[in-house]
Amino acid sequence: MQLESAARAKDAVLFFELARGALQKLYMNDIDARLADDKELQELFDYADESKYSGGELQAIHFSRWLTVVRDRMTEEPVA
Repeated sequence: MQLESAARAKDAVLFFELARGALQKLYMNDIDARLADDKELQELFDYADESKYSGGELQAIHFSRWLTVVRDRMTEEPVA
């Protein structure tokens, strides 16, 4: 998986770009509501912006934590 490869390489720009893209696709119809209700998702999107504009020089990113956050969101049951 590209996301895991980016995490292993500690490539913050690629990692957060891939994570945001996957979650935007997953929550396409209700991304704004998800962002409003999910602080971790909001933080992930903030990191995606920060890494993009800082050239990927984020301090002390815990890629394993963020991989878990993304995996959890990707495998949760859809809300009816």
